[in-house]
Amino acid sequence: TQQFPQIKTYFDATFEGETFFFYKGRDAIECALRAAGVTAKDAVITQAFACYAIEEAIHRSGAEVVYADIQEHSSNLSLETITAAHKKAAQPVKAVIVQYSLGCSMDTEAIAEWCKKEKIILIEDLAQGYGAQTLAGNEAGSIGDITIFSFGRDKMVDSVTGGACCLRNVPDASTKKIAKWYAKLAKPQAATAIRVQHFYPLVTWMIRQTFGWGIGPLTLGKILAFAAKKGGLLPTPLKSETDTATLFPLSFTLLLAHKIDELPELLAHRKEISAVYQNAFGNSAATFDSTFIEHGSSQRYPI
Repeated sequence: TQQFPQIKTYFDATFEGETFFFYKGRDAIECALRAAGVTAKDAVITQAFACYAIEEAIHRSGAEVVYADIQEHSSNLSLETITAAHKKAAQPVKAVIVQYSLGCSMDTEAIAEWCKKEKIILIEDLAQGYGAQTLAGNEAGSIGDITIFSFGRDKMVDSVTGGACCLRNVPDASTKKIAKWYAKLAKPQAATAIRVQHFYPLVTWMIRQTFGWGIGPLTLGKILAFAAKKGGLLPTPLKSETDTATLFPLSFTLLLAHKIDELPELLAHRKEISAVYQNAFGNSAATFDSTFIEHGSSQRYPI
């Protein structure tokens, strides 16, 4: 817990804003929408190819969810698909959420310019894009008005659970309002669920180490994985034990700090893996535009 102030300082300095930390990534999205002033009389544009946690957070605000299609040969929306979605919105669009899905890059600057012209708040979601660059070569998360993060399992920065919202370019009054709201939030009450999540790194390490131990298709790792799921030691990351925003459990601080420290090494390793797939499948009809992949975080290689 002594490292938590240092983590906040790191995010504030890196993304040039005021950062708030939460139990889940969807809580961070709720924070972002509150800071954007989104209400039930507004609409929020997001891409249809996404985790339903984003939709859940938008529903918390009461706003209309407007889905934008993804760009051809990409896993992300584009300025063209956003403007098409904007035309079909029944309510005034107050915010646009862009995410670097599967770690792929996008033309964030063009979207930001359009949002500024339309007086719409741009929210960058770095759950899968932490460490990516935009097509123009700028760091992902440095373009929008608000940057959000998820630290859940399989994210770029994986501390098992957690999320954050960095208010970069919102009125001071909005930041103060969020700070007052944040000060009243409670710690997550799902004590049992949180205790179980502390075992996740150990359980998954044991599964990986023993996955090849066995004869034929039956291995010790597979048995451990099956038993862990049945025993509740590997709960689904999609389910949230709370339906309101709650604070980041400080017991995960050390793991979060460790994951941030090893991020450069992780990014380099993912790039190496991506290059292997690119050499095998690149420039074929089955893959995305290589530009989106090369500038991305290589969270996944899309085929």
